[in-house]
Amino acid sequence: MESKIKIFILLIKNLKILSKFQFNDKGFSIFSKIKFIHINDQNNISSKLKSAILIPLNPIKSKNQEKNSWEANIDGVDIILWDKILKPNKWYSFPSNENPLFYFHPKRNLILPSWDIISSFQLFIKGENNKNKDKLGRIISNKIEYHNLKLDKQPHLNNANFIFLKATLLINKFSEPVNKFISPIKLIISHDIDLLRANDFLSQSIRIYRLFKSLIKLNFRDVRKYFSGFIRAIFFPYRNYGNSIFGMIDIERQYDYKSSFYFLFGKRGRYGPRSSERETLNFARAIPEGWSIGLHYNFDSFKNDKSLRNQLIVLRRNLKKKVLSGRAHYFIFDLHKDAKLLNDCGIKIDESLAWNDSLGFRFGIAGPLIHQNQNINTLFVPTIFMDQLFWHSDNQVEFNLEYEHLKKVGGIASFLIHNDIFFNEEQPLFIGKYQKLLRKLYEDDLICCLPEDIYNISKPFLS
Repeated sequence: MESKIKIFILLIKNLKILSKFQFNDKGFSIFSKIKFIHINDQNNISSKLKSAILIPLNPIKSKNQEKNSWEANIDGVDIILWDKILKPNKWYSFPSNENPLFYFHPKRNLILPSWDIISSFQLFIKGENNKNKDKLGRIISNKIEYHNLKLDKQPHLNNANFIFLKATLLINKFSEPVNKFISPIKLIISHDIDLLRANDFLSQSIRIYRLFKSLIKLNFRDVRKYFSGFIRAIFFPYRNYGNSIFGMIDIERQYDYKSSFYFLFGKRGRYGPRSSERETLNFARAIPEGWSIGLHYNFDSFKNDKSLRNQLIVLRRNLKKKVLSGRAHYFIFDLHKDAKLLNDCGIKIDESLAWNDSLGFRFGIAGPLIHQNQNINTLFVPTIFMDQLFWHSDNQVEFNLEYEHLKKVGGIASFLIHNDIFFNEEQPLFIGKYQKLLRKLYEDDLICCLPEDIYNISKPFLS
């Protein structure tokens, strides 16, 4: 019971901090007055309880409901839930008995979620073992239960807040639909600077390998592409790579957007930086005022504490500014093992939580996630949309569904665009897509934020 109470407290903290980004001022004012009370189960509700949302720690359920999902609609928004609990006697269901989103008792102004929200939350935040990781240490999405069940196709915690606000409006006889209280999506744009130059030994070796492979297959289009890329890299090493940083900034200026640049330091090689420390710092110093600079933690950062600390020292001392945010190279990061080191190193916002091989709302949230350890103050904002994934033709339908749903329920959309993808003649399918993306986000009224903005807004909720 004690452990479930701790999960309840963590859940409510996450819901409250998320509500600040999800709802407009009026919606946040209404939501902030909600009383959340934990109970043991829905058949033992004290007669003294009134005007609250009740969260059962050990709800009574039908057998084998844990993995059965259903869909219901609120004011035109389709919501997916699972792990249904039984309706208390003499309570009502909304919107229907067959597909309920919540149960309510109108005389006592009590609301009860129709699903086991405690177990659902635990499903997302439980530890991940090494059997679920690839050789680099990244989580493989299709080995995670909730991903295989497609429970991460919508942001679960954002949905929960949306449902609870609707229930509160209904029980208090508000006539407006819930979407009147949703804020435009907050937008975080970031760039992992993996490669600054095209003519390092490894990159050129890869081009030669692909060139000969194309020759064997008589694919003359690719022969031309890799040959011209090899020659271009010799004479114009920064074209399509380091110089793309400033191309992205120029386009962001057109829409009054700002972004974060995560620079890679530390051990060089296949999985580390291929440019020198001096060269990387020269590009970092050239980032204009108003844009954010963070650390792209090297692949070995969590194998040796000194590695991450030394990378941060290099960046902080040479730039003479605070470095408060970052993301792990290749998403090599374990929330349960590695978060303490980030906290100890002064990282306030981390964007390492993501699928590297699939779309989806990892950890079931589009917004800042508070760690289970109350001594860790680092906030974790999962990266939702990575360029190679959401721009891939096979993922267009899924991307549109996830993005459009997030627009309806509110939250934070985190986009990752690599500088070597932005405008690269060796990857022509991506050319021009960043400008089209920013135009769409601008037309949809997304509000651009930097990591430090997210942390400053969240700070009052962390105490």
